[in-house]
Amino acid sequence: MGLSKCCRYFALTSMVMFCMVIFGFNRSYGQYQVKGQLTDSAVGNMSNAVVAALRAKDSVMIKFTRSDKEGNFNLNLKDSGKYIFLITYPSYGDLVLEQDINQSTFDLGSQKLVTKAKLLEEVIVKQTVAAVRMKGDTTEFTADSFHVQPNATVEDLLKQFPGLQVDKNGNIKAQGQTVKKVLVDGEEFFGDDPTLVTKNLRADMVDKVQLYDKGSDQAAFTGIDDGVKEKTLNIKLKEDKKKGMFGKLVAGGGTNGFHESSVMINKFQKKEKIAAYGIVANTGKVGLSWQENDQYSSSSMATMLGDDGTIQNYFTSGSDDSWNGQYDDRGIPLSQTAGLHYNNKWKDDKQSLNANYKMAQLSVNGNASTKTQMNLPTTVQYSNSQNDFKNSSMRNKLDGSFDVDIDTSFSVSVRGSGQLKHTQTFNSYLDTTFRQDNSLMNSSDRVLKNNGDNNTFSASLMMRKKFKKKGRTLTAVFMEDFTNINSRGTLYSNNITYDSLSQVTKDTLTDQVKSNLVRTNNINMRVVYTEPISKVSSLFVNYGLIINNSHSDKRSYNKDANGDYNSLDSTYSNEYQYNQTTHKAGIGYNFSKKKLKFNLGTNVMAIRYDQTDEFTGVKRGRNFLNWNPNARLTYSFTSQRNFRFYYSGYTNQPSIDQLQPLPNNNDNFNVYTGNANLKPSFSNNFSLGFSDYKMLTDRDFYIGINGGSTQNQITTNVTTDATTGKNTYQYVNVNGNGRLNVYTYTYFKSKKWNLNYGFSPEFSWNKNVNFSNGDKNISNAYSYNLGLFVRKSKDSVYEAYLNVSPNYNVNKSSLQEALNNNFFGMTVNPNITLFVPKRFEFHADLDYMFQDKTKTFSRISRGLVNAYIARKFLPGDRLMIKIAGFDLFNKNIGQNRQMANNVITQSLYNTIRRYFLISATWNFTSGFSANK
Repeated sequence: MGLSKCCRYFALTSMVMFCMVIFGFNRSYGQYQVKGQLTDSAVGNMSNAVVAALRAKDSVMIKFTRSDKEGNFNLNLKDSGKYIFLITYPSYGDLVLEQDINQSTFDLGSQKLVTKAKLLEEVIVKQTVAAVRMKGDTTEFTADSFHVQPNATVEDLLKQFPGLQVDKNGNIKAQGQTVKKVLVDGEEFFGDDPTLVTKNLRADMVDKVQLYDKGSDQAAFTGIDDGVKEKTLNIKLKEDKKKGMFGKLVAGGGTNGFHESSVMINKFQKKEKIAAYGIVANTGKVGLSWQENDQYSSSSMATMLGDDGTIQNYFTSGSDDSWNGQYDDRGIPLSQTAGLHYNNKWKDDKQSLNANYKMAQLSVNGNASTKTQMNLPTTVQYSNSQNDFKNSSMRNKLDGSFDVDIDTSFSVSVRGSGQLKHTQTFNSYLDTTFRQDNSLMNSSDRVLKNNGDNNTFSASLMMRKKFKKKGRTLTAVFMEDFTNINSRGTLYSNNITYDSLSQVTKDTLTDQVKSNLVRTNNINMRVVYTEPISKVSSLFVNYGLIINNSHSDKRSYNKDANGDYNSLDSTYSNEYQYNQTTHKAGIGYNFSKKKLKFNLGTNVMAIRYDQTDEFTGVKRGRNFLNWNPNARLTYSFTSQRNFRFYYSGYTNQPSIDQLQPLPNNNDNFNVYTGNANLKPSFSNNFSLGFSDYKMLTDRDFYIGINGGSTQNQITTNVTTDATTGKNTYQYVNVNGNGRLNVYTYTYFKSKKWNLNYGFSPEFSWNKNVNFSNGDKNISNAYSYNLGLFVRKSKDSVYEAYLNVSPNYNVNKSSLQEALNNNFFGMTVNPNITLFVPKRFEFHADLDYMFQDKTKTFSRISRGLVNAYIARKFLPGDRLMIKIAGFDLFNKNIGQNRQMANNVITQSLYNTIRRYFLISATWNFTSGFSANK
């Protein structure tokens, strides 16, 4: 179904309004004020200097003034446009500034004049600082080069940057990849919860924003560059904003019981940062970080040492038997979170402390319906599933780090983390499976309940020694982490099979209590030595010892004669011990000059598996020899143009769940079991990137290509019973998996129309191999996407944005090729905000999504219309009263369509629908000025 007539009318109206803004709505409400200050190191502020404004196109002088006794000057210009500002003072060189005046207030900042004697009568010509600059692997954005509204957040600022996209939930994508970390002055803020930075810190506090690729958590854990990089943003604050108190209070309530309230208080004093926050909401918009699972689930902060001596921080993740503790737009959430942060440095930065405490309580209730197509060698199965769920979790986490420089050559770093997590889950399912002729094959009515605790602790110690010879270093790290997962639950399942005439052939009942105890203990020791061989190159060698011990005790109990759950079911019970010992050694070479930097290295790993089935007494010992080559190259043509290349080969070890030979009967017709014979997988990864930014035309271009292949990929062999429809999945190793992604964007700025626009084509391919009833299945998924966007704004008048992304998706399976599910899709997102007199603000946006029907699934379309009216109060617009409407036409639906091996699924689920909210937001500051 498409949009309703009202929704279509609103969409058309929004598009017309947007076009009016783009091509004609350029009315201004006042003159253009240009201000600044003149200084000289010898005499200080310079009074009575002449400041003249000349029209750039014909050099006609429009207006002039003189600086006051403090060196300040103000010019009121009638029209916007390009101007040349000529500043003169006796015995000093003339200063010429060329600027495009397009804001009601334009600050030229502090300008320093230089004597003619020093310059030999040379005329100084100064241009604005480049908005975007490349520094090796880092792209740097100058915050003041991008316009935002008063009291705008860092998130609002990021939306202005070329190549960055921020969605409605705060997810950030840069250069086609998700940004997973947001730092403040190079340090984690509230344990690296990105939205606490982007939604609460003010844009006017930011000096620069740096974008770069950080080594992945896997690379940090193993000490091996796996070529997988995490996009990371570092928010560098202005020095004068690192003092004082600031924060934000939000309180709102609305229809249908919806509400959202939050408080964030920050106190910065030079290098000391203190912050606290609290959030209570059920709108799904606040209190739910988009990396929430990584931050609050079984994760622990740790320090790892790279092969070349670089220091990396990362989070290790555990696992849950059921719900992962996240809200992903499924159901209705209630979030209650709070946190404290402290960071400080002493003794000339020789000592530093970073500490965080966070509490998060989340409950999610909802339902979902899923349709599934499973391609088999000679037939097809279709399944329908109805799921009602009610889940909750409570987490407390404390982490901290202390760094100290004992002297100029020796430093120590200590880190620790601990988390207590409790979850309660309830899921009821009604599943049916049909044959290709639509005859009923099986049905399952089941209820699963689970109560679990997941506690994790970690600690690390790192010591680093610098020797007299520059570049010669010795670094050692010791790390240990411990995880304990303990849960208990129930399974009640009624399973029925049918013959081709839909007559019952078997009716079984499963009524069990299940206990699950998993303990893991990891010890990692590593030493790296670096030796310079010239001013631009060095060698490094490393050795490491990793000991991983995992113990899993999973048991199922049936009712005994007395009705108690004391009868052990040996089929679905097992106790397993998995110990892994790894010795690794490596060597590498670093080369670094101004334009060219590259790194070559390899590691050899000797791995020992010791596996013990405690139920049967069977022991297995296996040895593997792996190697991990890696290479990295960066070439900077200029400060705005560079080329990057990465390659790495790395191994992944099977988990204890994949090895433990225990079938899981939570779904009687889809049973997963481990395979004690699994081998490590080996992956080749590569990445190419080219960036080019033209400062004078404000044109930005980027293209990135990344891909790879995997040998001994761990996947599943599915055995399907043709009579009952029962699927048994066993983990196996396969060859032939591959992936490729090509992403590019081009960003332009039209100075004539004051318009930003661009496009971002993207192509991706994924090839996966698995087995179905012994037959090899090859799945190929292709995605073609074209992103088009245009943005236009006028200070204190309007902001408008339009994004259109058509896409085409191809899903091919070598089993049942005639039943592939290819489809066309599109998203359209117009967004407009008007700023009118009396400090009123009007906003409307449309989130439209369309996915065409396939041979199996029906068409999906959704038009989500949101709007608000706001009025600002108090000096500096520090108070805003807002009346907002979410999903005005009640069209919101949750949906997901995906392909995994020989299975294609489409899910629809309930989510937050229409509500209206009245809220008040107060931004407060003390100790430094707010936006002007």
